[in-house]
Amino acid sequence: MPAPRDMSFYRYDESHRFAAEYPRLARQVVADFELTQGLCLDLGTGGAALAIEMAKLTRMRFVGVDNNAGALGLARENGQRHGVTSQRLSLVAVDVHALPLAAGSVDFVISRGSIPFWADRSRVLAEVHRVLRPDGRTFIGCGFSRDQPQEAVEKMRPAWAREDSDDERMRWRDPDVLRGILEAAGVETYLIMRQPGYGHWIDIRK
Repeated sequence: MPAPRDMSFYRYDESHRFAAEYPRLARQVVADFELTQGLCLDLGTGGAALAIEMAKLTRMRFVGVDNNAGALGLARENGQRHGVTSQRLSLVAVDVHALPLAAGSVDFVISRGSIPFWADRSRVLAEVHRVLRPDGRTFIGCGFSRDQPQEAVEKMRPAWAREDSDDERMRWRDPDVLRGILEAAGVETYLIMRQPGYGHWIDIRK
């Protein structure tokens, strides 16, 4: 994911603008997918906030990948700050278009807010499908937890990502566009989850 001009965005502490959001979204994902253990890949992890919060709720191990080395440096500090050890959270500087993971090695894939910045979305999702184990699942997209008022969500959401935005980065949300991306990726089994006002997500099944 491209680096914001202000790298402090990747410092995950009580002053972060999404400090109240990540724990809520982590609880939602863990509950919805009944996650307890296994290996989770976080694409475009940034400061690894979502992975950190999910680690607090499960026994899962996490691999966070991002091409922003500066963000990963802050992610390591975030893990230490929140008590998530490097044994639970590995961080790798890599392009998400070419994942350094074996086929069928990952139980679950998360990615919040990274997909608008992928140069070739079909290629990344093909890589996701490759590394996902049989019966693995994904939660990939953009959005916020359902466990908060809509007004709070709209205050946090950047203008370019709003529901009525015609920004090129958000064209993937169109169901027809997304189905084309998934077809080009060779993904046959999936669920497109549209949560109006809250988010758009892809659950790939293998």
